[in-house]
Amino acid sequence: MTETPQTTPDPITAEDRAMLDGWIEWTAGHVEPAADLSDAPAIMGLLDGLMAQDFVKDYGPEEIFALGMVWGEALRLSNPGWSWVRVPTEEGTTFALDASTDGVERLVAPGQLFLRRSEMPGALIEPRQMETMLMAELDA
Repeated sequence: MTETPQTTPDPITAEDRAMLDGWIEWTAGHVEPAADLSDAPAIMGLLDGLMAQDFVKDYGPEEIFALGMVWGEALRLSNPGWSWVRVPTEEGTTFALDASTDGVERLVAPGQLFLRRSEMPGALIEPRQMETMLMAELDA
């Protein structure tokens, strides 16, 4: 669930943050009135509800990636010191959370985690369970 890049990641740009904020707004707009997603519990609650709805099964990779990034924002808000970074990939650049601690470099790519989970036959995307598994892996 974690990756270590070949090169040092860079902090996200203002444009990157605007893109992330757009994904958060898109997710918040799935309920009326739009949800306030300014804290981790609100984000996790909405994601739990959205994942339980049938329409999410019809989402393509871009929508699942966006929901994963919103999940990542909840992780960032819950974990002081975590920050968004840009990570070079073969395809260009992706976003990850820098979860490095005690001199150990750890990057978490939440969008990719949601995508991989969605591609597993019969697997459910359960944001809170995935958070528990991720934190256990990071603590190992």
